[in-house]
Amino acid sequence: MNKVPLISYFESYEDMSRAACQFLLDEIGLNKRNVLGAATGYSPQLLYAMLCEDLLNRQELLNDLFIVQLDEWLGISDTDNRSCRHYLLKHLIFPLSLYSDRFISIDGKSCEDGLILTQTLSQMQGVKMNLCVLGLGANGHLALNEPGSEMDSIARVVELEDRTKEHSMLHSKFDKPSKGITVGIEEILRSDCILLLVTGDDKKQAFKNLIDKKDPSKNPSSYLHFHNNVHCFVDKSSI
Repeated sequence: MNKVPLISYFESYEDMSRAACQFLLDEIGLNKRNVLGAATGYSPQLLYAMLCEDLLNRQELLNDLFIVQLDEWLGISDTDNRSCRHYLLKHLIFPLSLYSDRFISIDGKSCEDGLILTQTLSQMQGVKMNLCVLGLGANGHLALNEPGSEMDSIARVVELEDRTKEHSMLHSKFDKPSKGITVGIEEILRSDCILLLVTGDDKKQAFKNLIDKKDPSKNPSSYLHFHNNVHCFVDKSSI
């Protein structure tokens, strides 16, 4: 393993999100073409709102921005507000008025068809992100790479742990999915720069496991120690 990710601590979720937004704006400004891997959930939500506001005032940074969806619940349609694709359309794609050819997305419902799933996974495995925004799962997962994921894992269908099925995005009266689709650890570590956001009391143990370099086969976030350009932004609720 390499060094511990560069960690920055913040007093509040808002402070963390603002700093993360400025970090991404700076990184986007360094490149002519940006392929941004985008996590979903609560952790990056305020960041995305701030980022959209700032990017709309800096159109030159938008011209060559592409968004990559990192994961999805298998069997859930993007018309369902629980889906990750629905989330990204709402919080990034529509606000930024990006065309579909600049959004590499996953349709969880269509991927129940074997041919479409194969095509989707092939596209995900071939993607190269220069920027990747991640949240930290309460069980240490990255995207939907659950405990047990290998370092050389690639985009695939995964079985979800019970704790993941309790994700806030899935809180509803409907049946919860048992499987997900996700980029692999290999695709994540292939990114040039990784931004990990950590917020919430339920992330305290997962964050401690990351710092302690717990066995990555049991705590996937520990794989980030194998990457030498990881920036971890943490608010005080997770310490």
